[in-house]
Amino acid sequence: MMSDIRESGSVEQDADVILFLFRESYYEKETQNHFLEINVSKNRNGPVGTIFVNYKEHSGKIEDQKEQSITFV
Repeated sequence: MMSDIRESGSVEQDADVILFLFRESYYEKETQNHFLEINVSKNRNGPVGTIFVNYKEHSGKIEDQKEQSITFV
């Protein structure tokens, strides 16, 4: 969340784009969900929202999903 970086100086005000990454399988080892959630919290020149992509843990490779899963607000 944007409030998480308020204490880090002027990063929140100076940045053009702020992305937060979340991977459920990092916190819950038993889950079958291997998606990477990219939360675009700030984007001065475009929309904000959430993008879900496929993440290959062993190679670090990020791939588009076959179906579109972008949520913009």
